[in-house]
Amino acid sequence: MSFSKHLNGGGLVEDTAKVESTVYVGPNAQIFGDAWISGDARISGNVRIFGDAQISGNAWIYGDAQISGNARIYSDAQISGNAWIFGNARIY
Repeated sequence: MSFSKHLNGGGLVEDTAKVESTVYVGPNAQIFGDAWISGDARISGNVRIFGDAQISGNAWIYGDAQISGNARIYSDAQISGNAWIFGNARIY
């Protein structure tokens, strides 16, 4: 696995993941696997996003949340705390 720091926030992004420059990835967040994050999404705290998860729009993910599998979070959705979103979940 090879990670680099995202330019907008400094969080770690694995080379296999796709994170647009408009997305904020806080310094303690990690994005890996084939995850795809776009739009004005904000990822902060100790969030982990992996698998084939997709985050888009104005979604905010923060706290200690984990997003994985084929989960899709979009629009103005907010996920926080110790939430685990996985499988084929759709939140918007």
